[in-house]
Amino acid sequence: FGEPYAVYSGTTDIMTYDGASLNFFANGNNYLEVEAPWGASGAICLQWATSWKNPDVDLDLTVYDESSGHIVGSGGSNIQSSSQPPIEIVTQVSNDDVWDNPTAQDKVYQIVISSPLGGGSNVPFKIFCGSTTGILNPFPLKLLNSTSDMKHIFGHAAYPGVVCVAAYPADDPQHLATYTSQGPIKMFSTVNSSNGGTGWIDDEQVPTVTATSSVHTWVGSQNTNGVSWFINPFTGTSAAAPHIAGIAALYFSHFTDKKSTDFVTALEQSAASIDGGTGGVWNRRSGYGKADALALFQTTEMVNQT
Repeated sequence: FGEPYAVYSGTTDIMTYDGASLNFFANGNNYLEVEAPWGASGAICLQWATSWKNPDVDLDLTVYDESSGHIVGSGGSNIQSSSQPPIEIVTQVSNDDVWDNPTAQDKVYQIVISSPLGGGSNVPFKIFCGSTTGILNPFPLKLLNSTSDMKHIFGHAAYPGVVCVAAYPADDPQHLATYTSQGPIKMFSTVNSSNGGTGWIDDEQVPTVTATSSVHTWVGSQNTNGVSWFINPFTGTSAAAPHIAGIAALYFSHFTDKKSTDFVTALEQSAASIDGGTGGVWNRRSGYGKADALALFQTTEMVNQT
């Protein structure tokens, strides 16, 4: 799931309707509408505010096509457990099938949140529309009642303590990649809650830093059948994040007495300026700036000498 580009924020209001426990949105309906122009494809994600491990609220996400009576997609009916955080994703929400839509008409689908175990009211949640490939579709899904059209970071990348990495292309190292998302974001979890455990916490300052993308790689470039796993150049934040992991490996192999918090602090303080930002000063687009491995090591060495 990549590049969330429309968001709806709300608080659950679960009521019984036609024998089911359904959420009623702020507009009074038990559904939220998403516009799917002809050619549209993408995914829809629901994330809600309960503990990340062993969630005490179980919600299901379903997308309907009311005009045909068909279910477009479902996030599944499994009960959230220690292995299933409070996230449901419906993939491959599309309107590009000539057999299903021979006249190529735009469609409006209905998003429904249900509570299979009952209860679950007054829980903050967000619904994201995004792409499944990390590449923005020219005909994106559009939430008709979205509360924000910015690209948003969600899920594990926004969790407290996680190093969240934005991307810049290797052939244009002074500008952020157009697909990289921005913060800040409220991470939905009861962990470290700042207002009595209701699920809201302070805005997380993500992304943390920015790293190189659009790189050529031969690691894993072919499997035993000679089929390529990667497309060269390897793009996306999936390419940028391993650079930070590599810097971390070098850091801890050299500074064996350091902790993870020491690494993150050094990473932030040694970051370089990029795309209008100031290195070492957080901004919502590039974080603390462009990761600089040499500066990080030099900064740490200077600290150790004082």
